[in-house]
Amino acid sequence: HVSFEYFAKLQALLLADVARIARNEVSSVFYPMGIKISGLKAVIEGQHLGMVGEQVVQKKMISYSMQFKYQHGRIMIESFDVPIGKEL
Repeated sequence: HVSFEYFAKLQALLLADVARIARNEVSSVFYPMGIKISGLKAVIEGQHLGMVGEQVVQKKMISYSMQFKYQHGRIMIESFDVPIGKEL
């Protein structure tokens, strides 16, 4: 679930990604390699590959940061930070 306050921002982020992928005819994959949890915050670290067809054109180590909140018996995403990666 995504919190009501964050829904529009996350939706815009995901729609921008869809448009970029369609425009550039690219694909990507993220391989998680570790997670750090502190309270209601999780940081997921892993390798991100950018591809054109089956050819890998970019490799990065990145970390996604997610903040959650617990409200009315549900855990919801409160924020999601888009990472800036480190080239491999």
